[in-house]
This record gives sequence, C-alpha cells and structure tokens, in this order.
Amino acid sequence: MTLKNKASVGIYCRLSDEDRNKRFKEDDSQSIQNQKSMLIDYCIEKNWDIYKIYSDDDYSGADRNRPEWKRLLKDCEDGKINIVLCKSLSRFSRELEIIESYIHGKFPCWGVRFVGVVDNADTDIEANKKQRQLNSLTNEWYLEDVSNNVRRVLHHMALKGQHTGAFAPYGYKKDLLDKHRLVIDENAAETVKMIFNMYCSGKGITLICRELNRRGIPTPSLYKRLNGEKYYSRQLSLPPQRRIWGASSVASILDNEMYIGNMVLGRHKNISYKIHKKMAVPREEWCIAENTHEAIIDNKTWELVRQIRNSRKKGASGGKISSPLIFKLFCGECGAPMSQRSVSSHKGKYKYRFLYCPTCKNSDNCSNSTQTSLAKVERIVKDELNGILKEYYDEKMLVIENNAPDSVVAQQKRLLSVSAAIDKNKRRAYELYLDRTDGIITREQFAEFNKEIAKETERLEALEDELNESLKAERERGEDEIKRQIKKYSLIEALNTRIINEFIDKITIKRLDGETVIDIYFLI
Repeated sequence: MTLKNKASVGIYCRLSDEDRNKRFKEDDSQSIQNQKSMLIDYCIEKNWDIYKIYSDDDYSGADRNRPEWKRLLKDCEDGKINIVLCKSLSRFSRELEIIESYIHGKFPCWGVRFVGVVDNADTDIEANKKQRQLNSLTNEWYLEDVSNNVRRVLHHMALKGQHTGAFAPYGYKKDLLDKHRLVIDENAAETVKMIFNMYCSGKGITLICRELNRRGIPTPSLYKRLNGEKYYSRQLSLPPQRRIWGASSVASILDNEMYIGNMVLGRHKNISYKIHKKMAVPREEWCIAENTHEAIIDNKTWELVRQIRNSRKKGASGGKISSPLIFKLFCGECGAPMSQRSVSSHKGKYKYRFLYCPTCKNSDNCSNSTQTSLAKVERIVKDELNGILKEYYDEKMLVIENNAPDSVVAQQKRLLSVSAAIDKNKRRAYELYLDRTDGIITREQFAEFNKEIAKETERLEALEDELNESLKAERERGEDEIKRQIKKYSLIEALNTRIINEFIDKITIKRLDGETVIDIYFLI
C-alpha cells in the first residue's frame, strides 16, 4: 500500500518523566493527553487524516526500544503513513544520530514528512533543516547533561549509604516511609542464612541449588513477583519447571557484601547514556558505605565464606577443593603454603595427592624435601580431633584457654546498628507527628505510617533484647562455650571446611632426622 496525495498522519507522543497524576500505571499521563489533544486539533486544522496515534509513556528519548516508536517506524516503512506529527523534534528522539538516520535519511526515501509543531520542524521546508540539526544537537547535549547529573546524584547518595536501586537485594525490602533505606525481609533472609550455612558446612553451589529447588523455595526474581513487585526477569518467561535456582543466583548471594550491613553500589554501569549495556566496574571504584542497615550474616560467617570462595580457584584440583585442609597446610621450615601434585595408580584408576614445599622444589632457599600423602595428613588431623573429643567426654580433663572470640566484636557492632535504627525510628515518629499537626499529611496517612513505624520499632527492640542477651552470653561463655563448640561434633567421621576453620589454625610439615613431622596448631 502506498500513499501519494492523501495525508495519512501518524501522531507520536512521548513522556519520559514518571508522571504522578496517573491513577493507574496503564493510564495515559495528563501530559500525554495534552499532546494528543493538541496534535489532533492540528490535524483537524490542516484537514489531515489520522492513521493512528502512537504513545510511549515513561520512556526516555534515548531509548531505541520504545514499543510504539518502533511500530510507528514500521508503519512508515510499510507505506501506511506519509506524515509523522510530534509536539517537537525531541519527542521523536533526543539523539542526533537517530534524527539524521531517520528524519534526514530514511523518511525521505520512504516518502514520509516529519512535522514538529512547537519548534516548527518541518522537512518540507528546506530552509529550516539547519535549525532542525541545531535543535537535534541541543537535545543531544541535554541528554548527556541529564545523564551526567543523574550519575553524580546517585553517586552522592551511594556515598551517604542510601540505596538507589530500583529493587532491594534479595533478603531485604525497602522501608515504606523511606525508599532509600533497607529493612530485613524475614522470609527471604532465612533463605539467605540457609545458603551461607550450607556453604560453610562444605556443600558446593550445585548441592545448595538442588536443596533449594527440592524444598520448593521461590527464586529471587519469582519471590519479588509473588510479593507484588513489578520485577521482570527472563526466567519468568520460562516454563514453571525451569524457574529454578541456578549457580549464578547462589553465587551472587554468597558474594554480596550487602548481607553484612554494608551498602555496596556502583558495581556495574552503562557503557554510555546511549548504550544501556552494563559493564563491570573495578572494586576500587565501587561505592561502599559500612553499617548502613541491619546485617543478615555475621562477619565471622562472611569471612569463612570468603576463604572458601577464594579456595575454589582453577588449578590442579580442577576448580574444586581437593581437601578442606588444603589452605591450612604450610612448610615447617620456610612457612610457604604447601603445594600438591597428583599421581595416578596403575592404568590411572586411582589418584593420590602428595604435598610438597614449592620453595624447596624451585630454589635452594628451603631444604624441606618431604613429600607427604594428603590422605595421611587428613587421617592424622581427624584422629587428633577425635582424640580431643574422647578425652573431653571420657575423662573430663580437657583444659581450654578462653580467648575472647571475634563474635563479641561483631555482636557489639550489630547491637549499635540496631540501637541507632531504633533511635532513628523514634525521630521519624516524632517528625510524622509534626507533619500531622501541621496538616502536611491526613489523619489516615498518619495512622497508617505510624503503625508501620511502631511495627518496625517493636521488631528492632525485640532484636535489641535478643542481642543484649546473646552478647552477655558471649562475654561469659569462657570454657563452657568452647566445650559447647566441641560438643557439636562429639565424633568426627569426615572433615569439612567448617570443622577445620573452627578448630585448626594451621598445620606445618617438615623433615626432621629423616622423618616427616606434622605439627597441628589448634585454635582451642
């Protein structure tokens, strides 16, 4: 279908800013309605026929994936439209590249005229082409300035510890009264704790995924949708049987510093204001503010996970930890971390791992030439630990020096954070009362907001009491607390990372008088 003398107009309207006068999200904003009304009147005045009205609400002028804009271009290419009518050139696009490509390039080839009412942009008037190009350049500068200003504002907010993301991290939710403040989502937080605990106990990411899927726990993206958030993820378009926990989701939770109460923003950024593809940002450029919200994971667990995560590097073990002991083993002479090598048995049916000092192998700076079986060291450590347990249970003779644990410091920091949050809630309640007395908010709004503040304050006060009791117990734990720690295991059948990190400081291996000497340094 082609059009020659008959005017067939495609009206295009766009608004980029979120319009607060809409009652429902799917409604047109007042600005869009005004644009439509003005352009329809313009068509009536010119006696032009309207083919269709295209409207993109809440879309940026730099967005090349605006759905109605793309439909407009397709109808232009198909010959259904010969006039594109907009309020102004910037409504069509703010990018100089797009203006040149379509309005001064493809539209003439398709026989399409562009008209911008407010800025008198009309491709049928050759004399104002330079003005159109200048307007396009101005719009391009405006777009770049807006992008830079938004980045600066978000960076400043991030440095202050305010959350600027569209959605809260899994395990948290946005405060109803302050969208830049995070509060714990108890249901999701329990899953986060479960993931960290399973990982610390020696389970790999694949086993954790299988356990989460076996229990039918919703994935983070599905959980957001189930809680009414307008969150989109590609996973949601998959069949139900494929909406499952994957390795990337679990790994991102294990690596997210937000769970220890630190606000971490700016890990990714758009390549430019024109290209919305994300790129990773070096850690030294991240915005990190400490103790900005209540922690879900304590620092001790976080550090243990970091140690395990760092140990899962590609190497001789094919990306897996060959033994939970491997990062506790050191040369008894030079102190270098012991390396390992694999030796296959006849026809490669079995593999044996041997430990050696890399300094001795690669230089004359160490004389520790011992090569010790890793399996032998594991047996010795397990027997030693079980010997301690047997001595404790059978003879009650275990004497333990009580060192104040790092958990006391962590508990104190968490208690201070919770106390600060309670004080802040009280100030917010008072400010809310002032807003009510000044008539800024209605009685109903005051009642609703005050109820939320009271509920959150009650939860925080209960947590404060719990932390005070826990801190008191930590300070007084002494020998009983260490015994309780040992009692958890009673008899160790297999070593895992959590056991090793709770009991073992380091293990040294050296050659002395022709024999291998293995010294175990316990934390108890």
